Amino acid sequence: MKLKYLSIPLLASVLTGCGTQDVVITKAISFEPSKFMRENAKTQPFLVVEIEGDGKTGTCKIDFPIGMLKSKRAIKGTGSELRMRCKYDDVKGYGTGYTHEYKHAELHHLGDNKATLSLIVVLYTRKEDLSIEVKTLKPLEFEYTL
Repeated sequence: MKLKYLSIPLLASVLTGCGTQDVVITKAISFEPSKFMRENAKTQPFLVVEIEGDGKTGTCKIDFPIGMLKSKRAIKGTGSELRMRCKYDDVKGYGTGYTHEYKHAELHHLGDNKATLSLIVVLYTRKEDLSIEVKTLKPLEFEYTL
């Protein structure tokens, strides 16, 4: 193995046995509906949630594809159509780009613009070799606007 290809943070995590930190979604904070940016272009609606683990806290934004909530389309499986970005323990950039691995996701609509979301996803950072596994302990209920 050539150590010149192994970053210092990754090497430290290998040597100390530190790996992915477990983080739990504790509550839904807010929901931001889709908005027009310019003609024929909209932002994706997103849910902001609070996370915590090992006495540390943070927030995540979970983007939903445009039309998913309006059509009440459910998710059961990997959740690859969702996009999640987090700031945790003063580190920004968890989950940016393609630095995520969805293990499980379920979205169920309850009617009247309410839904539940269950997730298990590993999010990585690009610059530092850090990762967190974000999950719900029970389905997270939230309200959304269209």
